[in-house]
Amino acid sequence: MLLHGITGVGKFATAIEIARRLNCEGCSDASCRSCRMVAGGNHPDVVILRPDEKHKIGIEPVHELQHTLHYGQYESASQRVVIIDSADRLTLPAQSALLKTLEEPPVGTTILLTATSPSALLPTVVSRCTLLFLPPVPDDQITAFIQDAYPGVNAASIAALSHGAPRLAVAYATNPEQATADQVVAQEVESLLQTGGLFERLQAATRMVAAADQRERYVAELVTQARTTARTTQSSITLDAVERLLQRLRANVNPKTAFEALAVELG
Repeated sequence: MLLHGITGVGKFATAIEIARRLNCEGCSDASCRSCRMVAGGNHPDVVILRPDEKHKIGIEPVHELQHTLHYGQYESASQRVVIIDSADRLTLPAQSALLKTLEEPPVGTTILLTATSPSALLPTVVSRCTLLFLPPVPDDQITAFIQDAYPGVNAASIAALSHGAPRLAVAYATNPEQATADQVVAQEVESLLQTGGLFERLQAATRMVAAADQRERYVAELVTQARTTARTTQSSITLDAVERLLQRLRANVNPKTAFEALAVELG
């Protein structure tokens, strides 16, 4: 199963909850031994694969995973669950190596992938998964939660900036500096997606590429705003252009070239 949605919407948390429920020993309040182990991150039959310090998942971790899957579960009653978090960080060789495992997972094994967008993965990977889209959480729900959990902050402003991503809303409530920085990112992305002039769009794209340490945040914000536009206008033109950007970046196209192509296509 491929869980996809905007950054911070809760894809990994949902995957962990699925793993917990698949292995629950029958309790009603997540208090059984198995539930506690899954929640604590130490269940022997819940395997989590995440990007390395370079924000990539290479072919070696995939081969190690496949070696692990050759063996049976540690506990006979368990449902083994593999969670590949941020699967859009899989390198192309790693994705290709994973195809056989996705096509024929071992008996008693569930494989969950998370990604911001299916377009960031090879079509052959996506075709082997059941897709589950996690929609943004409504602003009023985020506002109510932030008001209760963090009194004194501007909950409505935080909800608007988070674009329906609860994890981001919590980060903004506890770290105002991050909220300020991400507000700048959001405004820059808005200027790229909504301005009418090619020259202005190219300038915005150049600024995004120059801010290398913020590039991942720009990409995440582009996906978020493009999906919002597609949902509110019933037009997928902007989203299609952003997804082509993801495909270029996945194929290791020079970031400057990839962002400039986006600026041209948005015209």
